[in-house]
Amino acid sequence: MGLYPDVHNDIQLICERCVDTLYGILHIQGRMLSAQTSVQYALDIANALVFLRMQGYIHTDLTSASIMISNHGAAKLADLGPCVKLPRVKEKAEKNYDLYSPEPQYVNIEDTRESKSVDCEPLLSNRSSEDYLLTNAVEKPYKVYCNSDHYRWQAPELFEPNEDGFVQPCCRSDVYSLCLVLWESCNAAIPWRSYTYDKLKEQYTLWTTGMPLPQDGTYPGSLLALLQDGLKLRRIDRIDVTTLQDMLQNVKQKANVTRCSQAVTHPSTDRARRCLTSVIGREPVFSTWRSPIQVLTAPDVA
Repeated sequence: MGLYPDVHNDIQLICERCVDTLYGILHIQGRMLSAQTSVQYALDIANALVFLRMQGYIHTDLTSASIMISNHGAAKLADLGPCVKLPRVKEKAEKNYDLYSPEPQYVNIEDTRESKSVDCEPLLSNRSSEDYLLTNAVEKPYKVYCNSDHYRWQAPELFEPNEDGFVQPCCRSDVYSLCLVLWESCNAAIPWRSYTYDKLKEQYTLWTTGMPLPQDGTYPGSLLALLQDGLKLRRIDRIDVTTLQDMLQNVKQKANVTRCSQAVTHPSTDRARRCLTSVIGREPVFSTWRSPIQVLTAPDVA
């Protein structure tokens, strides 16, 4: 899945055989992923988002329908149509004055008024939030999102347009969408399935209530903490994509340790072999058991 120029400078298209979209696997085929596979898929997409960010792009419309699963059990970010390039911020040239010049130097008083030191700023300032949006967000028409069939995966900030009718998706908007996809994979359920657009907008903007996460042990601590940090309603409180990548890697490592320790505890079963397959072979593990309680410790049924 990509492009490359050959020796004649002709562009060649590289294709890879895929099984289905993640949405199709979960909601059309009716399969449920093991938690280890769900975390691995989320990590694959987080890696893709980090790469996009390194190239100066953000996705802005991530859903399970835009994720393909390859024959090798890897998740691929297939739909790059909504990607938008982040604007480049021009840095102001510093005014350097020659301190040792014998000639008098003149400074524009207006320049000194505009430049404010950190000591002069209030403790509760919007400057950090504005600076973040300036370098990490893009403007897109609000109508693109309010008329979309994929509104259930949108971050809360995309439900509130500004006076000009635009919203500002950013890197952390992609984080929110990916965490919803992870929740979707673990529960085999569409997020906010019964909510209309207006009802979900009211949920986010009026009641300021996000996705409910059970505290009864359904999710182990590391996975629960990840979802809590990634599904914060205010983007300024949400983790960034690099932190999400690190947390997913940590959850994956803990899941592999738990899984293999259980296989060693019960050597008479077939679980040791399947443990090594899932850890080393990257094969997708599906189950027909649709209970959302199947997280990290539940057996995988082939």
